[in-house]
Amino acid sequence: MLTALGTGLIFGLAPAWQASRPNLVAELKERAGGDPYSGRRIKLRDVLIALQVAVCMVALVGAGVFLLSLRNAQGMDPGFQLTTWRC
Repeated sequence: MLTALGTGLIFGLAPAWQASRPNLVAELKERAGGDPYSGRRIKLRDVLIALQVAVCMVALVGAGVFLLSLRNAQGMDPGFQLTTWRC
């Protein structure tokens, strides 16, 4: 829960801060000329999106490995018999 909240804050605050102070004249001039991607510089938003995709992929692979390990562990013989102890 804390990881989800922290990731949401980290990846949500930077674009929100950048969008709160737009430079409209520069943006309109950049988009007005021909190809919108020509001479485009890497923006913070693009880097954050790439990082978010990378973190999600690592989380998905980790969850898959965890589920496979859990399934394999359930089928193993622990070598002892579980009993309830009475005091």
